[in-house]
Amino acid sequence: LLGRVVGEQPSTRVLPASAIRVLAKVVKRAERVRRLPAPLCAEALETIAFGHRYDGRRATLELGLEYTEAEETLRRFVDWARTEGHLS
Repeated sequence: LLGRVVGEQPSTRVLPASAIRVLAKVVKRAERVRRLPAPLCAEALETIAFGHRYDGRRATLELGLEYTEAEETLRRFVDWARTEGHLS
């Protein structure tokens, strides 16, 4: 999906779930020792590895929340990142 948005296929690496779990524990421990936040927290690593699903119908019904398709969200982010000089 990201490759389609930016117009090139990014290089990817696939880690087994067990490696992600170990990495998440290492990140948590390093944060405690260094007393500095890691660039990617353990919870983010877990989410990337295993995902989360939820039903947002209540937010739509009660709050009027309108969801944006993932590709459009990525396109907006990439446009912003390029405008801000974070991507070439």
